[in-house]
Amino acid sequence: MTAELVVSSFYDLRDPGAFDRAARLQLARLRLTGMEGVRSYRFLGNGLRDRRLVAIYDSAETWRELQDRISPWAESAALRGAARLSRVDVYGTLSPALRDWAEQMGLGRRLRLLGTTTPATVVQPLRADAPRRSLFQRLAGG
Repeated sequence: MTAELVVSSFYDLRDPGAFDRAARLQLARLRLTGMEGVRSYRFLGNGLRDRRLVAIYDSAETWRELQDRISPWAESAALRGAARLSRVDVYGTLSPALRDWAEQMGLGRRLRLLGTTTPATVVQPLRADAPRRSLFQRLAGG
C-alpha cells in the first residue's frame, strides 16, 4: 500500500485564455520554487468550457502544504478569477485533520473522497483468443 494521493480538480471556465495563461505561469513558478513531494502536476483540456488539474503527491500532507503555499500567489488568484472550481476528486486517504482543512478551504460538497489508492492490477483479457466470428454470428449465438 502506498501513501500517495491523487487529486483531480475540475474547473468550469469563465475565460479560457486567461485560465491557460494563469496555469502556465503557476506551473512555471511552482517549478522555480520547488515541487518537493509532487510527483506530477498537469493541467488537462483545451475546450471552451472546462479544464482539469491532475496532481499526484507523495502524501496528503504534501497536498495541504502545497495548497497553503500557492493559495496567496497572484497566479492562483488569476486561476480563481478565470474559472470556478466545480469538483475535487481525491484518490487516497485523508486524516480527520486534513478533512477539516479541506472544509476550511471551502471545498465542502465539492470534495469527493474516492478511497485509497492501490497498485495497478494486471488486466486480464475479456475473452480468450478464439476463432474470429462475425457480428452476426455472435448475435445469433454461433
